[in-house]
Amino acid sequence: MVRWCERQREERRRRASRAPRAPNLTKSSASTHTGEQRFQMRLFPWLQAALCCSVAPGALAFGLHAKRSLTPKRGAALAAPRMLGAATQTSEPLKAEEVKQESAGVGVLLLNLGGPERSEDVEPFLYNLFADPDIIRLPSGISWLQGPLAYLVSKRRAPKSRAAYDSIGGGSPLGYWTRQQALALEDELAAQLDKADPPIRKLLEARPAKCYIAMRYWKPFTEEALEQIAADRISQLVILPLYPQFSVSTSGSSLRALQKIFYSDPETWGPPALQHTVVPYWYQRAGYLSSVRRIVQTEIDAYTEEQRKEGVHVLFSAHGVPKSYVDAGDPYEAQIEKCVELIAKGFPDDVRVHLSYQSRVGPIEWLRPYTDDKLRELGAQGVKNLVAVPISFVSEHIETLEEMDMEYREVAEEAGIHGWRRAPALNTDAEFVSDMAAAVLEALNAPAVSIAEACAANNVELVEKPLQERSRGKSRRLNDDDDPSPPGFPDEKLYTQQTPWTNTGKNSKIDSGRLKNRRKCVDDRNNDEGPVFARIWKPEILYARLSEAGILGGILLEVLQSKGTMHCVFGL
Repeated sequence: MVRWCERQREERRRRASRAPRAPNLTKSSASTHTGEQRFQMRLFPWLQAALCCSVAPGALAFGLHAKRSLTPKRGAALAAPRMLGAATQTSEPLKAEEVKQESAGVGVLLLNLGGPERSEDVEPFLYNLFADPDIIRLPSGISWLQGPLAYLVSKRRAPKSRAAYDSIGGGSPLGYWTRQQALALEDELAAQLDKADPPIRKLLEARPAKCYIAMRYWKPFTEEALEQIAADRISQLVILPLYPQFSVSTSGSSLRALQKIFYSDPETWGPPALQHTVVPYWYQRAGYLSSVRRIVQTEIDAYTEEQRKEGVHVLFSAHGVPKSYVDAGDPYEAQIEKCVELIAKGFPDDVRVHLSYQSRVGPIEWLRPYTDDKLRELGAQGVKNLVAVPISFVSEHIETLEEMDMEYREVAEEAGIHGWRRAPALNTDAEFVSDMAAAVLEALNAPAVSIAEACAANNVELVEKPLQERSRGKSRRLNDDDDPSPPGFPDEKLYTQQTPWTNTGKNSKIDSGRLKNRRKCVDDRNNDEGPVFARIWKPEILYARLSEAGILGGILLEVLQSKGTMHCVFGL
């Protein structure tokens, strides 16, 4: 029997050698597996399907699916572009000079908030927004509630926000204007090469600077922008937030996201592979101030002579932040006030200037005065003609087109302010774009400011600390000069490198250790100020409640003690 089997196998080999045929991939591949392997191949898809069915409802309930779908895995994803670029090269290796020349690119990374471009994007955008601990700041003991809370708030707010976006065309124009600003900035950088120092001019003549966009809460995300930067082999990067004033919740949040990625892969994002510098704020730049002043003056000049005799008022409306952020050291309020003061210096003497804050969310106290309250106050004082100016925005979006143009205009007219005008956002204003290009060239030639230094100078914690440590200190008022230094650093050197970083090829080392916050002021918040719910975040009250009733019970107890029920929290 054994010999017969051997003869049969030998005969099959002989026939196959005489008339070879194209193999049947399905049969041959299946025949190469053992019986146990074939059993596993049939079983594993069923196990995977069952596992997905059991896990997905839980992920959906806690709102984690949106975060995972919108945030790719960082480690492998960011290294992929370099591998992809290498795979598309020819088999002949590049010379060392060619590799150096190809990698010597200059990039400008524009940071912005992002916004949903379609109606169906509104809810995941809101989830990403409220899942950011810099937007909703929970104590470390209950930080695990960030995802569930973001899911509930985004579900609750989605219908109202979707209706607001529908009223301006179905989506936010922020992405469009940011792309236009990036293109305009690239053209302006090329046009200003003659103003650049020789080393920078030579670098940009060999390869023009390229702009990238990193949105914090919607596409293109920070990870996507960094993938592009890696694929383009950028070696020197200027990080430019599109926020004139620095705040922990805007520029600080984007810088923290960048820092986390840079720390996770220092070989790709640290020197010598990539050198970076940050322009943390630019509200004091002459070009920016001049462009805003000119746009506002155009609106003032549009009033008739009779209206000018009645009096013209200018209301600068800035995006608000919780008051607790400023109490904890956020320089935003001081920079806003200084910015308005510098712009108003060029107005006619008969123009009155005011400042207010808009877009507050929730029952806690935000920076005052609120814009709607300020409009009613001015109307009660007999103001008839008013120019509203979006001071902390450089692009048209939902908070200018819907909140200011529709909601606040209605409030103003009801208060008797019938001569309402709204100054447009800067968008791609030529003077503004020219000043941004000058800021990039100056940053390339100045001592490098690393993300760690920019965050430390503006009281941003790169490492999470307990609430009682994060809530200490208070932001300092800026000096009266036109070029104020960062608050909190009166006697200390901010920059560790004293020569232009593009010439030396060196950048500040990424400090992966804990950065000590240098705030020195004592917390003097009023214990009785604000609604009851706002006081839940005070450490002495919070920890007492948590110890008595548990985590969820403590939150519920404070909510029930405030005016209203759960609608007070989620009916935002």
